[in-house]
Amino acid sequence: NDKYIFDPNATLMEGPLPICEKIFEKTLSCDSMSKDQVAKSGELRQFTFHGHLMEKEAKLETLYQRWWSEYKAYLDQKLTETDGTLMIWDTREEGLGNLYTDFLRRQTGAVVSILNGGSFRVTWSQGPITLADVYNMSPFENTVTSYDMTGQELRRMIFEVQSGTKSFYPTSGLKQYVLSAPSRKLVDVRLFDGLKEHEIEDDKIYRIASNNFVIPYGGDDFKKVITWYKPRNLVDYGDFRDKVIEFL
Repeated sequence: NDKYIFDPNATLMEGPLPICEKIFEKTLSCDSMSKDQVAKSGELRQFTFHGHLMEKEAKLETLYQRWWSEYKAYLDQKLTETDGTLMIWDTREEGLGNLYTDFLRRQTGAVVSILNGGSFRVTWSQGPITLADVYNMSPFENTVTSYDMTGQELRRMIFEVQSGTKSFYPTSGLKQYVLSAPSRKLVDVRLFDGLKEHEIEDDKIYRIASNNFVIPYGGDDFKKVITWYKPRNLVDYGDFRDKVIEFL
């Protein structure tokens, strides 16, 4: 982008770094882990970031204590509840993918919807689903989008992303036939209305829904898709997380 011009001599790019007071000496991480992993990770030691100890900032701690109870009451608002665990798998269809892609179709009126695996960040356990659960699931400022594709383009897109390097892409409005071993491979894809399967007609126009990270930005395996597909009749419906909250 012409608006942003960086001086390479003044810009330092670093990989992800832990932001915690203590880290495990062998893994240099403070991520949550199993007991077996903890036993192999060494001692917890004080963490320094560019020579500075990671310590609580007194002013921020004061602000946190002042506002946290009020903010927590907001986050604890119940939206709905689930009678089972909702989670996402890298290699197959699962409850969260179904819920979110069904939501996208209902929100947009699309025939088919698709999301990237990175849209799902946590597991929802049985019981109440709160605002905090939605914020933890969707920490990004993505938006809901829809666009037109021919049947031929739709089929090509699904085959390309499902054979990509990322996780399984959940969809709604489709039935996907996938071999999971020795590696994930899409064999066939057909329209599915909940009762019956239908052929995807190559020349017919279908309304597709996703988030803007997928289309138009071309995130994850969609980076290949946007080399040959330019969104037609693209519509932005606003904040993805807000729409999920309304839906729930």
